[in-house]
Amino acid sequence: MYTGVQVWQVPLDANVQHLARDAQLLDASEQARAAAFRFDDLRRRFVAAHAALRRILAAELNANPAQLAFATQTHGKPVLAGAHAGSDLHFNLSHSGEWALVALAWGAPVGVDVEQVQPENEQLLQVANQFSPHEQAAMARYAPAERLAAFYSCWVRKEALLKGVGVGIAQGLNGFTVSLGDEATVLASHGLPGLVAGDWSLHEVKTAAGYAAALAVRGSHAVVQRTWDSLKN
Repeated sequence: MYTGVQVWQVPLDANVQHLARDAQLLDASEQARAAAFRFDDLRRRFVAAHAALRRILAAELNANPAQLAFATQTHGKPVLAGAHAGSDLHFNLSHSGEWALVALAWGAPVGVDVEQVQPENEQLLQVANQFSPHEQAAMARYAPAERLAAFYSCWVRKEALLKGVGVGIAQGLNGFTVSLGDEATVLASHGLPGLVAGDWSLHEVKTAAGYAAALAVRGSHAVVQRTWDSLKN
């Protein structure tokens, strides 16, 4: 058992031939969510990401991945239920494009976010307008050619922190402030429920080109990154 934080990178395009195998691991609720996707690629990515999550958790718990049970907290954050409800193993999943990230930590809440970088568009501008005034001012200081990267750096840090604390994005992206520079830091909380800025640490996650990712964890912990081989596990 690793006592720090594990961040697993999962390539979602590696298991196209094993989709049926992966789907069998999912419970009825997950299978229903997968079936609701209109597009095959979205369904495949969902199944691959959630099957990998089950296998990674099962390896840590020495359990059967198909027999893991989950519950959700008030704002939808998943937690272990059933036989492993009291294990104190915290986890979080994020996926975008052809990559997923799974974060694990014993005894410390975690949140992770990965986003495939898209060209600047109206939707991204709307998200940026919800950042805190400090973050918006910091973004404005970047040269136009660097501003998109700064936006994604800010976005994934904020999303990871919201997921770690266990509140939804509806609670407000402007309820706290994170750094945009190389050193990922929670600068301030402006009343976000459950967030005390000094209690949480942020980490940039190195991922594939064209993606941005970040990890949030309560407390200060060593972080190790690993790559999950979907074909061997």
